[in-house]
Amino acid sequence: MFEYDLFLRTDLNTTGHTQWFFFSVSDTHRGIPPEQQAEPVEIRFNIVNLTKPDSLFSRGMQPVMYSCAAAQRHSQGWYRAGKDISYRLYVVILLLSRLSLMS
Repeated sequence: MFEYDLFLRTDLNTTGHTQWFFFSVSDTHRGIPPEQQAEPVEIRFNIVNLTKPDSLFSRGMQPVMYSCAAAQRHSQGWYRAGKDISYRLYVVILLLSRLSLMS
């Protein structure tokens, strides 16, 4: 499994909210032997600086995903995907604590 921490810029024309996100991922099979590339790759994205006290993600909403491979193979467009989705505000506090210990 691959894991990435994503840091969002604040939304324009707000007082510092981070509500929307968009990013892309490519070359998800780099470093994986060819015989194992048919297997799905599990990737975890931690968006660590969302600032709202609550979110629809904590109520079961899934992010929207677009796969170029799925679009080519199955004519599939945007769809909701993801598992083990959670929304936790404390991640920011832990990250800030960790950064202050490093300085």
